[in-house]
Amino acid sequence: MKKNKVKLFPILLAVILITAAMPYKQVFATSAEERLAEAEREMEKLKNEKAAIDKERNSAKEDLAGLNYQQSSLRQQLEELNTELMDTAEELEKLEKDIAAKEEEVIFTEAELAYHKELEEEQYDAMQNRIQHMYENGDNLYLEMLFGADSFAEFINMTEYLNMLSKYDTNLLEEYTRQKEVTQEKEILVKAEQKELEVLKQQALNERARIDGLIESTSLKMADYAAQIADAKDELSDIEKELAAKEDEMEEQQDDIDQIRREIELSKLSAESEKRDISEITFEEGDRYLLANLIYCEAGGEPYEGQVAVGAVVINRVLSSVFPDTVYNVIYQKKQFSPVGNGRLALALAQNKATESCYKAADAAMAGYSNVGYRVFFRTIIPGIEGIIIGRHIFY
Repeated sequence: MKKNKVKLFPILLAVILITAAMPYKQVFATSAEERLAEAEREMEKLKNEKAAIDKERNSAKEDLAGLNYQQSSLRQQLEELNTELMDTAEELEKLEKDIAAKEEEVIFTEAELAYHKELEEEQYDAMQNRIQHMYENGDNLYLEMLFGADSFAEFINMTEYLNMLSKYDTNLLEEYTRQKEVTQEKEILVKAEQKELEVLKQQALNERARIDGLIESTSLKMADYAAQIADAKDELSDIEKELAAKEDEMEEQQDDIDQIRREIELSKLSAESEKRDISEITFEEGDRYLLANLIYCEAGGEPYEGQVAVGAVVINRVLSSVFPDTVYNVIYQKKQFSPVGNGRLALALAQNKATESCYKAADAAMAGYSNVGYRVFFRTIIPGIEGIIIGRHIFY
């Protein structure tokens, strides 16, 4: 028993030294199922964030709808004001005609007033002269006229004449009095018409000012709402962009979840399925060239062991009954290797970019060597995956 232990010690020591020198390590982290649960929690978080953005968008849409309604209402008010302005313009035109007619009426009344004042002054002067003549000559003149008559008939005629003079004086006084009253009435009428004219003019000014003020106020409100609408549209656009970005993020997360689920399912199936031996595989003529160039695209900058591990993943899939059974079909299986989808592999194949190290790794994998066991997936290192880390990749 002791001899066996002694013999085994150098072998164990060699294995430990070799393992320590290898540029990869076994990592025991959370399971793929836990990683899936974490991805689903992240998806739930994204959904909540999207719901909040949706709510914000709906609120922004309601605000924009309200602003559009207000602007539409103001536009209608402005149209109504324009209609009112047209009606007011007709009223103002009629008012201006009334003003012009009233001005003519005032001019005519003023002319009449001037005429009556002149007539009043003439009558006043005539009465003044008459009174002055009577005062200077007294009643002697009338007596001389009466008693100087040569006959009774002449006396009678002279008496009638004097009566006529007296009546004339009386009529003159009455006419003057009436003219004085007419003049006063005309003066009152002129003042009243001038006042009416001023009122009409003020009404016209007030009406113009009112309509102009309403139009200016409504136009300013419309301009303000237009600015608010522009800001609201910009805000809504930003929210829509944020929402689109969040939806893209959710889509990527969902793709990741779907991929993890597929990988979990395929890993389980592959682990449980029967596996062929490498001796059962017949490689095609171009398989080495194809595999070496894929290794170059996926791990060209990785250490040799990382390149071997990529080749081993491909061969492990060929050996598994879950994946296609040829190198070509494994590599070109839909959405499995990113260099196939982005065109890097086609470019590498066209220019034979694979290095000597990549060909050596392909030869090792095709010979059945695997430093990752039967693992069939790899990716850049992310938390939450149980697997083997070699360079910048984790194999699981």
